[in-house]
This record gives sequence, C-alpha cells and structure tokens, in this order.
Amino acid sequence: MYVKGSDGSFQIYDEDATTERLVIDTSGNVGIGTAAPSKTLEVHSTSGSAGIPNGLYLYNTIHGSNSQIYMYAENDAGSLKSSTISLDPDSTNLTISGAGGGNNLVIDSSGNVGIGTDDPNKTGYSTNAKVLTVADYGSAGDYGAIEIAGYRTNAGLIGELGFNNLDSSGNNTSQAIVRGLWEAADGIGLQFWTEATGAAASAKMTILGSGNVTFTGDLIMADGKGIDFAAYTDGSVAGSTTSQILKDYEEGTWTAVCKLGGSTISNYATTSRYTKIGRVVYVSTYLAITGAPGQTGALTITGLPFTVGAASNYHCFTIDANGVPAPDDPEDVWSSGYFLAGATSMNPRNRIGESVDDTDIDNSCDIVFTGFYQID
Repeated sequence: MYVKGSDGSFQIYDEDATTERLVIDTSGNVGIGTAAPSKTLEVHSTSGSAGIPNGLYLYNTIHGSNSQIYMYAENDAGSLKSSTISLDPDSTNLTISGAGGGNNLVIDSSGNVGIGTDDPNKTGYSTNAKVLTVADYGSAGDYGAIEIAGYRTNAGLIGELGFNNLDSSGNNTSQAIVRGLWEAADGIGLQFWTEATGAAASAKMTILGSGNVTFTGDLIMADGKGIDFAAYTDGSVAGSTTSQILKDYEEGTWTAVCKLGGSTISNYATTSRYTKIGRVVYVSTYLAITGAPGQTGALTITGLPFTVGAASNYHCFTIDANGVPAPDDPEDVWSSGYFLAGATSMNPRNRIGESVDDTDIDNSCDIVFTGFYQID
C-alpha cells in the first residue's frame, strides 16, 4: 500500500502504485474506487460478478444494537434536521425515520410495508399476503390515505389501481383495474375494469364526477334488498315525499285456467304474460275458445302468477272480446272485471256488473284480458 499526494489531494494506492483505492480531494470529497469523487462520499465497485451484490457494508457486532445510517442537514432557517435508516437485528425490520421523529416507513421481515406505523398488517392477513398499511392514530380524527395523482389538460386517465393474477413466474394472466378519469364537464370519476375468462379486460362500471352511474352488465340485488328512493323528496310530484324501496322487477308467463261454474272448460288455448314491479303486477292473457265449452255457470279466469292483495277488489281489468254472441241488451256487453282479493283469479263482468256466463260465450271466440293489481 502506498500513500501519496498530488494536486493537493490525499491518495491511497494498492501495492503496485497504479490504482487509487481511496482519494480525498481538495474539496474534502472522499472517493472509494474512484480518483474523482463528485460528492461528499462516492463509492465505486469494479469487483464481483453479475448477480452478486457489492457496495457499502455496515456491520454492527454489538448484540441487540441497530445498524444505522444517520443523515443531518440544516434547513433555510438554520435549524438542524435529521433522518435515519435503521436495521433492527431482533425484528429484522428496516425503518426510515423522518425529520419529525418516529418511524415513517417500516419494511418488516415478511416484506409488509407500514407508513406511519411500525406494525404493518394490522388486519392479520396470512403470510401469503404482502400488505401495505398506511396509518395515523396519534389523535382522534387522524387517518391514513393512499393518494394517486396525475396531470391532464384533456379527458383521460389520471391514475389506476391494478389487481393482477400472476403465474408462478410472475407473469400477468388476468387483471382487474380501478381507474381515475378526468374530463372538463364532469370532473373526476371512477371506472371499474374486470376481465372475464377468455376475454380482455374492459370497463364494466363507470361513476362520473356528476354522480351518474353506467353498467355494461346486470345489477343483481341480494334477496330482500332493492333500490332505496328515500332521498327523493321533490315536492312538485304528488306523493313523492314518502319514498319506498323497490325490491323487485320480474317478467314471465303464467297459465290462465278458464272455468265455467268452477269447472275447467275444454277446447281453449291461452297465452298469458305478466310484469311485476314492486308490489304491482301487470297481467295480460289471450283466450281462444275453439269449441263448445260443455260447462255452465259464471266465467272465472284462475292461475294468476301472484295472490291478489287483501285490499285489491278495486283493481280492475278490461276486456276485448271478438266473436262472442251479439247481446240482446247493451247491458250484456263484456266490458271489464275485477281481481278477487286473497285469491289468484279474475272475474269478468258486463256493463252493469253482472257475471259473464256460458250464455255469453260462443263456440268460437277470442278474448283479451289486460289489467293490474297489488299484492300484500
């Protein structure tokens, strides 16, 4: 080893006197592995091989004592501030402490990261998870936050949070994304992307800054849940100040059974549909009688898709009949009827409220019933 000075610098060479191992230049900069340090301490490594780390090595042989890097600096007002990077040999946590004191960032032995806490993974996720915990709990009202920010002058993406499914080599196989979008008209909104099996990820739900929400799929409610309109209090609409929860919308078919005097008739065909919105059921049925009924008595149509509510006698239906016998009296004209409360039947009536019976039905006729009723 040789020690010599040149150009006002202090230099330590290896024994062949050709390679500088340590240099202190005239500015006080220290170079290790370099003859021209540009910073207070500059370390270069020319040994080792690819994949083998080399660099600054700190070793504390005192049992239970942390190994630390201390940093000090004065602010514009001349006050001394400090920060440290520390390794705790017992917990094996790596900690960065800011100028304000306390552990600002901690990486624990499992790879979990804590910001504002030295105890990440407070929820207690299994070792299969890598957790980022952002916390502030020194005073009531403190909270943690993750902020994703971008800059745009035209409509588009300002940030995103991705959820990726990887294979054993770490390659992405599928993903879901939450994106922040900005546009001048609506401000900042959110867009949710998912990826169906065998398809590319695409936007499935968008919440605009204005509050409007769009879906590309169905909105499926849990049993007994619905859409709550309680916040709607527009007094300009009569009755709108007492809103309820819309729990059901349903469409389907039902089988109308045609009876005379309580007995099912023969020689008829029917096509019936319904739409249920909340507690209101809209029904229609087309009835084609193709031959002599063979029964007598009052006509009833049974088989409604839902039981009529107890207070639904006043809910009526209309009748359009084609091919029925010409009435002797206008009062015999089929006109409407009512749904029977607490049952699944509807009773046709003529213009003066009398029952329609076998004498009002020809051997071949088409009848259409349409109406609505409430359920309990």
